[in-house]
Amino acid sequence: MCTNVLLTGGRAPATLELARMFGKQGHEVHVADSFSYSISRYSKYVTFHEIRSPRQDESQYIEDLNNIIDENGISLLVPTCEEIFYIAKHKDVFPSSCVVFTEEIEVLETLHRKDRFIQLVKQLGYAAPETHSVSDVRGWESFFQKRKKEEWVAKPVYSRFSNGTCFSADFPEAVERLKRGVPYVIQALVKGKQYCTYSISVDGELLAHTQYEALHRGKGGASVAFKHEERRELERWVRSFVRKMRFTGSIAFDFILTEEGGWLPIECNPRVTSGIHLFRGCFLPGLFSQEKERVFPCKEGFMISALCLWNEGKRILTLNQKMPPYPKGYKDIFFDQEDPGPFLYQGISLYGWRREAKRLGVSITEASTYDIQWDGEGQ
Repeated sequence: MCTNVLLTGGRAPATLELARMFGKQGHEVHVADSFSYSISRYSKYVTFHEIRSPRQDESQYIEDLNNIIDENGISLLVPTCEEIFYIAKHKDVFPSSCVVFTEEIEVLETLHRKDRFIQLVKQLGYAAPETHSVSDVRGWESFFQKRKKEEWVAKPVYSRFSNGTCFSADFPEAVERLKRGVPYVIQALVKGKQYCTYSISVDGELLAHTQYEALHRGKGGASVAFKHEERRELERWVRSFVRKMRFTGSIAFDFILTEEGGWLPIECNPRVTSGIHLFRGCFLPGLFSQEKERVFPCKEGFMISALCLWNEGKRILTLNQKMPPYPKGYKDIFFDQEDPGPFLYQGISLYGWRREAKRLGVSITEASTYDIQWDGEGQ
């Protein structure tokens, strides 16, 4: 049975992947975003709706979504990026005829905020890195006076793309943020390999799961190449966690595989992430509606070709042997013979982000979430 589906966060390549999945299976796909150059709008499977920003006009954003739902007979709403928090906060105002695929805001907030996530992990009986919270400059200075000789990583409790992250007590930006009331977490620096997971769970049942090593990264720290790797112990951890939480929705974790062979979670993203590319060609849309059969990731690797080529150029020019080589044999996440628009127009989307970053006076990575990010608004 075909569904009229509404996806939000059309700017994200992960949303484009999901839109193509729905579209190829005969569903009518609508995508809403406040960024007019969203990559998904160039897909032949998508009817695009430009709407208000949830961060800048929360009530109008929810009203815009409700209008799209009413006018187009939407029966499934799937938030994909950080606008999920605003949608979850107002989950009760959407019509009962439309399934909103997200957990409650209280659950999402606990998972998203880095200090509360670590507290939850420990409460559920899992190991986690030593983690402390500081809310002002006095707390920051007091902590590092006592523990300065140890190795730590500090980051804002709400952050993305490693923004504001530091590995030293002498970090002026952290002090300035603390002065503005931005709380930080200080976490023991764990040596090892970083892995990312992406899963879909319904009522605590793990229906889709993948993990990949975060080997190839962009400037902001986010992965730009992805290939599923069998790690049964990691999958068991995630399955146990979502079962204890009775979690419904998309959920992703960052882990460190320690030098001793243990797994330590460091943060959580309770939303769609790049791991969804590893389910290309799978019957994934069914997990959001009626079908509840387990779906497994494909064996192919995927990448953002332009960024991987950029990294390869830097590796060659700087003779940096520590940088991973270009991921050969991986497919570009934008390219699809049946849907060439996003691949052909990705330069236009990048132009839009450059223009937006210049207007806001921030980096492109910061601009990409500026109008949808959630930093605990109203909580």
